Amino acid sequence: MNRWLPVGLACLLALTACGQSVEKLNNAGNKAFANKDYAGALANYQQAQNKAPAAAQPHYNAANAYYRQQQFDQAQKEIEQTLAKNSGDLTQAGFYNLGNTLYQQKQFDAAIAAYQEALRLNPNDVAAKHNLELALQQQQQQQQKDQQNGQQQQQQKHQQNDQQAQQNNQQQQNDQSRQNQQPAQPADQPQSQPPNNQSQPNGQPVATPVGPEQAQKQPAGQLQTDTGLTPAQARQLFQAAAKGTKSLEEYLQQTLVAPGPPPAKDW
Repeated sequence: MNRWLPVGLACLLALTACGQSVEKLNNAGNKAFANKDYAGALANYQQAQNKAPAAAQPHYNAANAYYRQQQFDQAQKEIEQTLAKNSGDLTQAGFYNLGNTLYQQKQFDAAIAAYQEALRLNPNDVAAKHNLELALQQQQQQQQKDQQNGQQQQQQKHQQNDQQAQQNNQQQQNDQSRQNQQPAQPADQPQSQPPNNQSQPNGQPVATPVGPEQAQKQPAGQLQTDTGLTPAQARQLFQAAAKGTKSLEEYLQQTLVAPGPPPAKDW
């Protein structure tokens, strides 16, 4: 997959003092690169960039140094700088190397586009064809993995929804069960007073006893409803009968009538 080799300065650089200095820095960087001193090579390439901002070669070589240090994001930026400077002969190799940096970052869609551009510029680039096939395979695997992850997330979401629904249903059943177990509370109602005459089971009315207060409120001259005689009254009644009282009715009237004016009519 890798085809990262530093290049020399193009002939477009004039052999001026400045140009000779840039070429010297670039060559020093290439020498350090060959010795796998990638940090030293990068330092020389960056100095060459500062002295020749329009040159594409120092950026291309700096991308090589970053790539060997597995700093793929920095390598991508340097290759993009190379392509932006109308690198000429380095354009096809630049797209190839750009595809490699994107592949290492698992940006397979962008890597495929870069390899395709490299093949458009050079259809005979066997390495570009090989890497393109690898990128297409990785893209397919990534899509399948993303699809499986999406399905798993959907299943987990459905399971969570089902569990929540079951919990809600169980909670409702528990609440309903507790409500059914609680006794019904009667509504507050005023207590009704029993009538004066209540019915016995046989249908006969029951006389409500008259208390002392009610007896005092009865009008004078009326008989009390209690007709029972005490033992003393019974002896008086016997004695009166023996003495020839006019009648038992008269005696009872005289004895049991409450004080007050005479009744309106005889009983």
